[in-house]
Amino acid sequence: EIRLLILEPGAHEDALKCQLVNAELSWRTRFEALSYAWGDDTTKYQLECSGHHIGVRANLHDALLDLRHPTRKRVLWIDALCINQADNDEKSKQIRLMHEIYSQAQEVLIYLGK
Repeated sequence: EIRLLILEPGAHEDALKCQLVNAELSWRTRFEALSYAWGDDTTKYQLECSGHHIGVRANLHDALLDLRHPTRKRVLWIDALCINQADNDEKSKQIRLMHEIYSQAQEVLIYLGK
């Protein structure tokens, strides 16, 4: 089982909103995987996700703003958000699935930053 992030549509200047949903890789759900440089961890932005506020690094915040579609949702797998980084057991299991996750992604997006 993995988590996928549903990025809500909006204009570039709108606050980012998303939902995290569980999915099985066997379901062949269509999603895009994002690979990006995590960057400096001192700058945090707030992301509203499934009714909670999550701190994200500046580079991920910029990537989400640039990737957000103005009129339709976008389904993404992003390691920093789809893996519980505070749970070492989950992180270990999910890291072992990363090859399969990237292989099953409809597209793999690479974000190098601004």
